[in-house]
Order: sequence, then structure tokens, then C-alpha cells
Amino acid sequence: MIIKTKMELFDNVLERVKELHSYEIPEIISFKIDKGYTKFFKWVDESII
Repeated sequence: MIIKTKMELFDNVLERVKELHSYEIPEIISFKIDKGYTKFFKWVDESII
């Protein structure tokens, strides 16, 4: 699963995935994106609450 979120919300996502996932130790990782399509980044900023 890939979840798009902002870095300031990562800890919330991490905790929720740990609560819901059936694995004892799920792989939960973050990727820093340095460059990309500006309109996509704008969409992410506007879509994530």
C-alpha cells in the first residue's frame, strides 16, 4: 500500500497502520521527494486534511 501524506502527519499514519495491520512488524517507511510535478504537490497539499 502506498499512502500519500505530509511529513507532519507521518506519525499519525504510522500509528494507525500499526493498529490495523495483521503483521507483528509491518514495513512502514517514508520516502523524501525532492522534485516532482508542481500541480501534483499542490493537489496533495489541498487534499490532505
